[in-house]
Amino acid sequence: MVQLQISSLASSWYYFLEWGMLKKICQIVFLSILLLTTQQAFAQATQAVPPQITTDEALPKIEDLKALDYPELQVVPRASERLVLESASVREHGMMLMFPYLASAAMTLSSGLAVGSNLRTDFSEKDKHDATLNSSLAAGVGLAGIGLVYWFTNSDNYGSALVQIRNLKNKDRRTELLRERLAEEAFEKSARTISQWKWAFAATNFIASAQLTGKSKGDTNIIPSLSVLASLLPLFVTSSYETNHSKLQDYKRRIYVPLTWFDYQYSAEQASMQPRLNAVWTF
Repeated sequence: MVQLQISSLASSWYYFLEWGMLKKICQIVFLSILLLTTQQAFAQATQAVPPQITTDEALPKIEDLKALDYPELQVVPRASERLVLESASVREHGMMLMFPYLASAAMTLSSGLAVGSNLRTDFSEKDKHDATLNSSLAAGVGLAGIGLVYWFTNSDNYGSALVQIRNLKNKDRRTELLRERLAEEAFEKSARTISQWKWAFAATNFIASAQLTGKSKGDTNIIPSLSVLASLLPLFVTSSYETNHSKLQDYKRRIYVPLTWFDYQYSAEQASMQPRLNAVWTF
């Protein structure tokens, strides 16, 4: 009986050990499979990271690097874009865009007409003749100035250049650069013309108005004095044509900002400290 119980216990213990070993083997196999699967997934995830980082947006394009040679293409707004805005402004405001020149010429014209119709009564015949001639000359100068302002405004250099640019249908880089440079030429041409007119307007209107001071009677005598002051407006008030060109050049200069300085560096060839020029361009 005792032998039977011992045999039964031994059989149960052997069965328990056999089941425990089988369970451990299953656990080891399961953990091995899980570990291999996890490592493979981690490796795949690690390999997938670089394409997400090195995207097209992160890497500079070769076209962008080439465009650094042309500030016309980097400036914001571009000359062609600004040309559209300023051409619309010319159509909207007309002659008022040249208000300093228009006011100078209009005051000279008014001064000539006012003095010519209100000459002093104590003038001799010669003085009256000279005053009449000067008033007619002033009226002519003022009228010619208004005519020049009208002609320049209606010739619309901006609009003419804009039509020329819009006729360029190609989309390549060469045509794009040509479009911007033609727009810049339109701004430069207008600003240069106004700059040349500035001194001519001021001088002719100043002389024509100054010759009429003290030639009329009553309150009319103040008009030539005001006309003298108005004749100097082109010298002190900048027109929009000059401002547009100046801003465009300033925007281009801001793209490439050089920082230069002098210092000294030891030269082995000269065996002494030698001056050198350093320059850094920031974008």
